[in-house]
Amino acid sequence: MLNYPVIKRCVRFYRFKFLGLDEPIEVEATYRKEARMILNEIISQTPDLINRPIIGETVTLPLFGETIKEINDVEYVWVGFDNTQSGWMKLEDYERAEKK
Repeated sequence: MLNYPVIKRCVRFYRFKFLGLDEPIEVEATYRKEARMILNEIISQTPDLINRPIIGETVTLPLFGETIKEINDVEYVWVGFDNTQSGWMKLEDYERAEKK
């Protein structure tokens, strides 16, 4: 019997550490292949990264109600996938819903 990996639709944070850079490049993607495609776009637009080797890669999952990101000066919190949302909710809306 063959063991096939279970593929789940889940947002992951891929952090790529480059030789000579202090901070890793973080990519939000559903699958590793998608993360690599996004990373290749970033590298092609950033001349400083073109010839730098990747020396480390980590993958983390967002935590419900804990993981926060900022888009256009608005904070969002991870609430998971459902039929109506992408997984991110405005932090102020989440906090209002938590109080009810």
